[in-house]
Amino acid sequence: MTAITQRPRSIHVEIADTWPRVAVDFEIRPGNKLDDQLVLPCGRTFAFRLPRHWSKPNHKVLRTFKDLATFVGMLCQAIAASNDGLICVRSAGKGPTDKSRKIRVAATFGGAGHWGNEKEVREHTITVPASQLIERDGNLYAPRWLIRKTLHQRIGQWPIAGSEGEGYFDERLLWPAFDSLVAEFERRERRNREWQEARTNPSTIYAKEA
Repeated sequence: MTAITQRPRSIHVEIADTWPRVAVDFEIRPGNKLDDQLVLPCGRTFAFRLPRHWSKPNHKVLRTFKDLATFVGMLCQAIAASNDGLICVRSAGKGPTDKSRKIRVAATFGGAGHWGNEKEVREHTITVPASQLIERDGNLYAPRWLIRKTLHQRIGQWPIAGSEGEGYFDERLLWPAFDSLVAEFERRERRNREWQEARTNPSTIYAKEA
């Protein structure tokens, strides 16, 4: 079984009313049966669970910085839903070595019940490499891929995709890809401020010319 995306696709993002175009392009490569691969302009790659309504190449035209922030948020949600998403877990103590820790995580499995058609939520204590855990804002996170792999190795069953909890992805990892777009919106904001200042105080124009 292959991912939803069967061939490389792209997302083209540009700011309206610019010439030459201020734009950035992302490639979406086929991945595994769950995730595709989102390739940033710098070449960095993240797993990416492509929304079904994005099954065709996309062309995004942005008019405000808010549009850009919304788009970045959408990308973060798609990455958070993938194996690269971070899942909030609970610490369960030290691991058997200095480089490991125990965590508790709840996951949903299929095949429960008399007819095997029910879902069951089970909580497990698992041991993972301490280097894979991330602490942020008082919470402890582990990569979704690590949780799924460890649970499968332990009980021989894969959790239902995405059932380990709501994923998280740090949007700060994406913003550098949009530096040129951010710079253009900042330039427009400065221009608008100067225009507003000129309207309310025309003397500032002559002061700048002097």
